[in-house]
Amino acid sequence: MPNSAIGKYGYVAKHIGADKERRSGSLTEAVGAEITELRKERGWTQQKLAELLGYDVRYIGQIERGEKSVTLRALAAIAEGLDVRASKILSTAEKMVEKVRNEREKRSSRSELD
Repeated sequence: MPNSAIGKYGYVAKHIGADKERRSGSLTEAVGAEITELRKERGWTQQKLAELLGYDVRYIGQIERGEKSVTLRALAAIAEGLDVRASKILSTAEKMVEKVRNEREKRSSRSELD
């Protein structure tokens, strides 16, 4: 399994970024997923993005994991740092959320028919 490793306690852990597509059910998670994707496209670490923006790397990680809602000020700074429009991040995130909702509705409809 190339995308996983056995940890010291015997658990299988995926390497960071092993999932090709993140399923984001909330806008906060989807914004984080899009920021992660844009950062990785540039080959940047969270540390590099944090240093560029003057933010703590833990804050960047929390945003990317959807644990913290990004403020408009931070979103604008992140977008500028990644050389994209904040509206692009939001619109892509909204599309992710809509896709997940549609998939859930389809599954729900199928299970009701069974």
